[in-house]
Parts: sequence; C-alpha cells; structure tokens
Amino acid sequence: MEFRQPTEKLSLYRLVTPPNGDATSTKIPWLEAQNSQNGLYDWFRSDLAADSQPVAENILAIFVQPVWPMPGKDTGADTSAAPNYLYDTRRHQWPDTTTMAERSRHQLPPMIRLTLVALDERDWSKLDSTATDALATQLRTLANTKVFITAAEYENDVKKLESELVNLNLGFRVFSTAVQIPAAKLMSSREN
Repeated sequence: MEFRQPTEKLSLYRLVTPPNGDATSTKIPWLEAQNSQNGLYDWFRSDLAADSQPVAENILAIFVQPVWPMPGKDTGADTSAAPNYLYDTRRHQWPDTTTMAERSRHQLPPMIRLTLVALDERDWSKLDSTATDALATQLRTLANTKVFITAAEYENDVKKLESELVNLNLGFRVFSTAVQIPAAKLMSSREN
C-alpha cells in the first residue's frame, strides 16, 4: 500500500498557536508545534485508509532499516541509530537524550537495507474468504509483533519469518538489498 495524501489535505505547515502560547502569540507551522512523537504522526494516521492505494499485490511486508557501513570491513552494518527500526530525523524534538537524536537530526542515513517478503498468489487463491481473513490476521500479527523488532536480530528474524511461512505451507520469496543514499551527510559526521 502507498499513502499519498492530496496536496489540498496536507496540513503539516498550516499555522497554529504555539502549545504554550496565547491567542496573541505569533503562529508557527503545525509541524513545529508538535511536542510528542505520536502527535506528529497523527497527520497521516487520521487519513491513512482514505488516502492509500495498492502498489503491489501479495506483499506481506517491507522492512526498511537505516544502516551505516562499518569502516574498514567488507560486511556488516552499524544499526545503532535505529535499534528498533525507528529512524526519525526529528527525534531531537522528543524527550530523548541519547546520541541517536543528534546523529539523525534532519539527516538521512547513508544506507538503507530493504527486505521485501512476497507471497505466492496460488496459495491464497486456494482459500475461501474466511480462511483468507484468518490467515491475513495471523500474518499481520507475525510481521508486526514477532519479527523485525530489534535491528540486532535481523538475520535471525529473516530465518524465523521464513520458518513461520514454511510451517503455514505458504510459498514465498524474500528479497533483500542495501541502497546507498548519496545525499546523506551523516557519513562525515559519523566518522569524526
């Protein structure tokens, strides 16, 4: 699914009264007035169903993991800036005193690892609607709560997911690649 909010509904930059201000205060963009992570994400959560459309079928999940190459090593990646797969360039706005907030402040990671899990259409077409709904709920729970919770467990999570799909007698393929982001400026600050 892809969330694509129409321009006329985009409200990130509408002017609002600051949280601690009064009616005479200079208005600021809504985006800057947010003081909680959940509050900031409300802009798309409220219209998620209405403004989403399918991009591809039979995709169980796509996992996006920000990583830093490990200097002097051919393999491996540093996942410490997003240990739970959450990379937020506005983390500095939340009550977060870790170094992750400064490492990610308004900056893209130098690389992201993409893992896509595609299911076989033939396995779904054999099921009736009740069985399809039950299996979809089971797979959603698996993808959202049992795997890819901690970045350090990435390799084990891929194996665990594959094992669960085999146990459910589902055909699948797991695709994974790393994509460099040339515009990321973190590399120089990371190496200092």
